[in-house]
Amino acid sequence: MYTSGTMGTPKCVQLSHRNILSQQAALAMLWDLGPDDRFLSYLPWHHSFGGIFELFTALRTGATMYLESGYGKDPMEIMENWKLVRPTVFFSVPKVYQSLVELTRQDPEVERLFFHAGLKFIFTAAAALPQKLSEEFERRGVPVIEGWGLTETSPCCTLTDPVRKRATGVVGNPLPGITIRFAEDGEVLVKGPNVMCGYYKNDEANAGLFTDDGFFHTGDIGEATPDGLKLITRKDRIFKLSNGEKVIPSDLEKLIEFKCHYISFAMVVGSGQEYPIALLFPEQETIERPDYAVSLMEGCFCPRSWTNCATVCTAACMMRTAASARSSPRSRPL
Repeated sequence: MYTSGTMGTPKCVQLSHRNILSQQAALAMLWDLGPDDRFLSYLPWHHSFGGIFELFTALRTGATMYLESGYGKDPMEIMENWKLVRPTVFFSVPKVYQSLVELTRQDPEVERLFFHAGLKFIFTAAAALPQKLSEEFERRGVPVIEGWGLTETSPCCTLTDPVRKRATGVVGNPLPGITIRFAEDGEVLVKGPNVMCGYYKNDEANAGLFTDDGFFHTGDIGEATPDGLKLITRKDRIFKLSNGEKVIPSDLEKLIEFKCHYISFAMVVGSGQEYPIALLFPEQETIERPDYAVSLMEGCFCPRSWTNCATVCTAACMMRTAASARSSPRSRPL
């Protein structure tokens, strides 16, 4: 299975039957799924989240998998399928959850349909689920499970505990059989039966991929917390300003996205520059139907003044973070 290629040229990941089945053996110890469960699936099978994690979970447990006819692109069509299937579990990404929750806010009937009593849990991955969305599910008694991993790790390495309150950026503890530790620079290293054999016919990419004692270099920077692994950023995204100060762009991006609900996505760059620069994408649904009674950050009253909000929000977030260097955690087991 090929990597997504978002950080470069896609690489062909060699996964064995042992890799995939070890993952399912570990998951069977953590949750109770069986033939009576129903999956409503839209995740593409050429990506590991859908094609390995969700698909083989359904196969392993004997659950029924329904394929969503809109490929996850239209929240209205997802809800039509949701009405027919009434899934007991749902695997998705934050952007789709955001769209679905927005629909529930507009129609009480859709709200009752979506948060139905048979929904055991939702699973989220690929990016951090905003705290405000997590709280929507928590308020209705629907557990949220978040996972982290890579195509190279079949793909899941950690899961959050559904009975504990979620902490932003924390992706939980290792699955049974998987060991995690940190390199001197904070990079997350993984070892276990889920780790790939290597990249197919790619000696350059395989060089230095594993430590001398067999740990896989994930390329993610993280740290240990009482609730489990907390992800900070990708190793190759950290950059320095012209004055030598280190910037972790994901910290800034999360502050911007979480503090202003009128911003859908933020991307921070600025390697070698005097200061970081943020490219901001507005949340179209919220702007079209603004709720002035809700403001996650004082002074944010979009879309009365979108330009002013973006400027104030970005400046405040960046001032709070101050682009300070983060001390790297020393190597230790998790």
